[in-house]
Amino acid sequence: MKKKWALILFISFPKFVYGQTIDNPSFEGTPETGIPPPSWYICNTYSTPDTQPGTWGVTSAASDGNTFLSLTTRGALGYPNDNTLEAVAAKLNNLKSNTCYNLSLDLSWFNEFRWESIHYQPAILKVWLSSGQCLKTELIWTSPLINHTNWQTYNFNFNGSKEYSHLLFEVNYSGSNSYYGSMLLDNIRIEENKVNIGADVIICS
Repeated sequence: MKKKWALILFISFPKFVYGQTIDNPSFEGTPETGIPPPSWYICNTYSTPDTQPGTWGVTSAASDGNTFLSLTTRGALGYPNDNTLEAVAAKLNNLKSNTCYNLSLDLSWFNEFRWESIHYQPAILKVWLSSGQCLKTELIWTSPLINHTNWQTYNFNFNGSKEYSHLLFEVNYSGSNSYYGSMLLDNIRIEENKVNIGADVIICS
């Protein structure tokens, strides 16, 4: 009797490998006005990020854990902090240069975010790799306008050109004009993303 042979085809799928960490990636802490959660640093002049919920009327639940972060932009009303942007940074542990990573985070907007009579509008987020605590060394992602009130997950790949020490998040205006805007952030995940296409070839999409 003749032997029958089966052809087995091996297909390589994207492989996600833990690459490095950020301390407190879910922004856990005590809800406070003008103070970010532990392990996060305030960046930019007049920046006063808030640990939420409970500040400026925000009543949203966290997408992960108990607390989250809010950042705001400011318009021009004759205050010293006119036309300023809030930002925070966190230390990166063991980020490797010329390596592909995938970063995902949860974003939303609270439509009743208010200060006195000012109603805050939707904004965008810029993500930077930093060679110092608050330096904007390499821009790796700009979000679309975050105008949804439910948490939505965004993710992107990046490949740093060198070893960086910090990751920085900065809320920004949508367009060229300044205005009062706000954004909620939670649940950051960073993984080394290796897409193996065979013959020891790895690409970063």
